[in-house]
Amino acid sequence: MKKYIVLLFSLLTISHSYGCNTPSPDMGTGGQIDLCSKNPMPQTVNLFRFLQETYGKKIISGTMAHVAWNTDEADWVFAQTGKYPALNGFDYIHLRYSPSGWIDYGDISPVENWWKAHGLVSGMWHWNVPQTKGSTEYAFYAPGKGQGSPETDFDISRAVQDGTDENLALRLDLVKVANYLLLLAQKGIPVIWRPLHEASGGWFWWGAKGPEPYKALWKMMFEVFEAKGVNNLIWVWTSEGHDLDWYPGDEYVDLIGMDIYREENAHASLIDRFKQAERIGGGKKMIALSECGGIPAPDLMFEKGDTWLWFMSWYDAYTRENKWNGATYWKTVMNDPRIITRDQMPNLKE
Repeated sequence: MKKYIVLLFSLLTISHSYGCNTPSPDMGTGGQIDLCSKNPMPQTVNLFRFLQETYGKKIISGTMAHVAWNTDEADWVFAQTGKYPALNGFDYIHLRYSPSGWIDYGDISPVENWWKAHGLVSGMWHWNVPQTKGSTEYAFYAPGKGQGSPETDFDISRAVQDGTDENLALRLDLVKVANYLLLLAQKGIPVIWRPLHEASGGWFWWGAKGPEPYKALWKMMFEVFEAKGVNNLIWVWTSEGHDLDWYPGDEYVDLIGMDIYREENAHASLIDRFKQAERIGGGKKMIALSECGGIPAPDLMFEKGDTWLWFMSWYDAYTRENKWNGATYWKTVMNDPRIITRDQMPNLKE
């Protein structure tokens, strides 16, 4: 979704080839674990095995942080229903300003506390870059796409070329976020990592120049993180449905997500969109509803067959207001025995 966030934010190339074997099409058997990361830490493997064993049988509940580095929406759902969502999304959107008095991604306590309570951690990155070359103002929306939010003319096609100023700027950002992710790895916290999302929609700078520079950037990020020893990630690529030419490749993607926002009061099945994502993954990748407005009704998801690995409602109105979800609907969802809440999560730490 074009999430209009009036907030602030902000990549490296190493010539290596890191590959993974694609999972078996029978993804719910708990068999061999093949992740894209070269040497995943044990907790990452535990998490991926849990996802495999869950897929198609139950659906993991999730909410997004209120902008960046908190569990505010999950806390609200708990206050309404007596149950926490199993997954919480976090965002490195303020990377440019960390550490500072108001944001410090080095303080991992919100994430660590969530993980210690058996919650799953999802991470994303609304990547802010200079609005124009040399600017000290930052944005992530492509020209003409901000609808009142700041925009940037940052050129991804130059950024994936070694030796350019844009390439250096992205490399510095990538190292910085990698170091923050390593802090989580040191605590044994795996992250369902969903960067560079919604690219084919064209509203973010990383999708503004078409699929080829985008895929080069995805691979650059992957290779930088591997070289830094970031071994706690499960890589999620977000599809818009008809964008196979944007797919980075099986060796760089563990899961496929879709971000779907519909009209108000919409809780119908999304089976057609689910099948689109399945086709892009060739039946080899698990599919998640990685962002949503209205959560599809559990009865309809299981009746029609769009048994997403998880759903994650976006923050604020999308979680709290009745026209999207709201307290009464959340109670229905969280009390469905096929929906996994945090209290039902196994210990994935060992």
